[in-house]
Amino acid sequence: MNGNLVEVMVGISLGIAANAALIATIVKEGPRQRWRTQHVSTGSSAHPARHLASDRFEAWTHCPSCGAYAAHLMREPRRATAADIEAWRRRRHEFYESATGADWEQVEIRSFGGGLIRTTSGPPVFREPRPIDEGDYETIRICECGEEWGQR
Repeated sequence: MNGNLVEVMVGISLGIAANAALIATIVKEGPRQRWRTQHVSTGSSAHPARHLASDRFEAWTHCPSCGAYAAHLMREPRRATAADIEAWRRRRHEFYESATGADWEQVEIRSFGGGLIRTTSGPPVFREPRPIDEGDYETIRICECGEEWGQR
């Protein structure tokens, strides 16, 4: 009988200690920081909440990159005009028209031991990105991690 009573008392005191530690953690973090952002981790992939993020508008949603569940900041979507796209195409065309054989990049393909297998060349790469058109979305969400995604 006394052995059972000791086990019960130890269990109760462990429970009280665990609750005290939890309360101390909540008080230390503060209620705003504790509830402002929640991170979801399934441990099964590099993008834990990608399956939880939606392109449908929701006030509170998951970030597809880091998994933060919050009311993320919003901005208006950027709309590329036909003139923007045409100007980009013109610059790309001029870039390739002005490229000569001397501008081509030489690539050496080597074996694991360092011996030269082949040398090849390719045209230069036009590195200016195409103008962004986010016209398919009503709003663009912005996470604290820097990720941006569209919602309808």
